[in-house]
Order: sequence, then C-alpha cells, then structure tokens
Amino acid sequence: MARCGLPSLLPLLLGGFYLCYLLLGAVIVSLIEQPQERRLREEMRLLKSQFLNLSSCLVQSDLERFLAKVLVADRYGVSVLSNASSKTNWDFASSFFFASTLITTVGESREMFDFIYRCIQSFEMLSKKRVFNIR
Repeated sequence: MARCGLPSLLPLLLGGFYLCYLLLGAVIVSLIEQPQERRLREEMRLLKSQFLNLSSCLVQSDLERFLAKVLVADRYGVSVLSNASSKTNWDFASSFFFASTLITTVGESREMFDFIYRCIQSFEMLSKKRVFNIR
C-alpha cells in the first residue's frame, strides 16, 4: 500500500523544521548577546566622554578618526598597545595554514581545487602516454 502524499510533504516539513530551528537559534542568541552589547556600548560611550573631558585639547572628531584607524588596524591583528607582541600574524606557517584551511574547507574552493588537481593529473597522464607512444 503506497502513501500518496507523504513523499511530497517531506521536503516541505524538513524546510519548515529548518526555518523554525534558525528562528529559535536567532532568538536565543539575541537574548543572550543583546544585554552584554548594550552594557558595553554604554560603557564605551561613558569612557569616551570621560576621556574627552580630561583632555581639553582633544577634539571629538579627531579622536573618532584616530579610533577608526585603530579599529581597522586591529581587524588585521595590528595593535597600537605598547605591550602587544610584535610577532607578525602572517608569517609563512600561518599563511600556509590559512591557505590549506581555505582550500580544504570552503565548498566552492574545494571543488575548484579538486578540478585543478584533476586537470593536472590528466595532463600528466596524457604527457606520459605521449612519451610512451613515441617509441
């Protein structure tokens, strides 16, 4: 006895479950992270205000421009703190690890890597056959 409607409903049910899972995850993460983010924003606003009040020769726009540059540098792992390490983030070992991780874990990169690798293998096989066929 065949079940007529069940196979066609399965993708719809799985899609609905997946959507509910994503929505529930988003709600939980928001509930956990928003209070901390609000507290940190208020703390940073207060700290900046106190710093500007203590430094009468510093203009707010200059401070914000300086902080923007510091934050951009921090995204690249470069710190302006005097106690930060001077070790580079992109030495050969780190770069090699990043490149290998990128190639092996990212879907499209992995497929492209596999494609290029197969092309190289095919070229090697063809070139070897030509050498043997010349005899």
